[in-house]
Amino acid sequence: MTALCLLWKWHRWFGITLIGFLGMLHPAEFVHLVRADLLLPSDTLVDSDSFNVHIRHPNTARFARKQHCKIDDPIVLQFIIKVFARFKSAEQLFPGGPSTVGGGM
Repeated sequence: MTALCLLWKWHRWFGITLIGFLGMLHPAEFVHLVRADLLLPSDTLVDSDSFNVHIRHPNTARFARKQHCKIDDPIVLQFIIKVFARFKSAEQLFPGGPSTVGGGM
């Protein structure tokens, strides 16, 4: 799946798939992420090889009202910065829902 994303230039879908996989998130938790949910090293002015993801509506909301994950893969961080760092804070990382295929990726 990841190879096809790269071949077809679906960089946004590949980015959220990496976040979901490495953060061990449910699809409903990562498909609707916005740029403000990512806390990149440039946002904190700290040189780091990791970034945090805020989960606004976790599936475990009745047990944990706030949830986040930390992803510490430097190669993934470079890709996420390249694809999503320039986004406005309210912009969705992926412009569709779980059933979207094709356009806008």
